[in-house]
Amino acid sequence: MKRVNSPIILDSYGLFDKKLEGDWRIVAQQDGFQMPKSDNAYFCYGATNSWKKIDVFGNEESITENEANKLPKYSPKGDRDVKEMLRIAF
Repeated sequence: MKRVNSPIILDSYGLFDKKLEGDWRIVAQQDGFQMPKSDNAYFCYGATNSWKKIDVFGNEESITENEANKLPKYSPKGDRDVKEMLRIAF
């Protein structure tokens, strides 16, 4: 199965727990799911001269600002963010 977009971090507290925006529900789950190591889903965080790259397993390493500019930011996305990403993808 081909992905629609790169993995993103959802604001699970705002979307599922507090229901602050949108109408989000968990409709299914896959028992025993393990993300393939080959997927290499990375995010970045930091500031000038102290950028970090982090994967979905919590492994992080220092990177340059140039490398950080090529990665999505390590911050949760809300309803509008996700809908905009999907609108652009299609």
